[in-house]
Amino acid sequence: MTLVPGGPDAERIAALSSGKIDASVFNSSTVPIAKRMGFTELVYLPDLGVEVQGNGMATTRGYIKNSRDIVKAALKGYVEGINYIFQNKPATQKVFARYMRTNDAEVLEQSYQVYLKTTARKPYPTLKGLQFLLDALAPTMPQAKTAKPEQFVDLSFLQELEKEGFFNEMAKRYPSK
Repeated sequence: MTLVPGGPDAERIAALSSGKIDASVFNSSTVPIAKRMGFTELVYLPDLGVEVQGNGMATTRGYIKNSRDIVKAALKGYVEGINYIFQNKPATQKVFARYMRTNDAEVLEQSYQVYLKTTARKPYPTLKGLQFLLDALAPTMPQAKTAKPEQFVDLSFLQELEKEGFFNEMAKRYPSK
């Protein structure tokens, strides 16, 4: 097997259609389109149980030091946004439709379901997932070989929100269905 960079999903769909490649990995929003074209989903990556760090927030340590209240407020907004998405499917799918530039019901449903399955209401980073990324970078980035996941995270904000009851407040405001 040879892995080759293939560009955006649309280019990889075209390459599959023309027989230039035998398989590809797609964003969740492309899977329904590929299936309609007759392709078979071989594996659903979230089902593999491999921890990978996906979405998150990032800034510099200097900004955190100088603007801790702003960072915390932004994180609270991020967490509330996650909880809103879990509770408000129709409104969320409208936003997805606008930013994904599609009204394809299957694409919107697949994207929503994958979001629910792969996004934690308490968005603690996964250190195993960060290690996975460091290991993947190590062959081309020597400093990744000695880096530790803990160097890249600041759990203090999430821990503060936990102590302050913010996650409990979100669970009450946006209860699970």
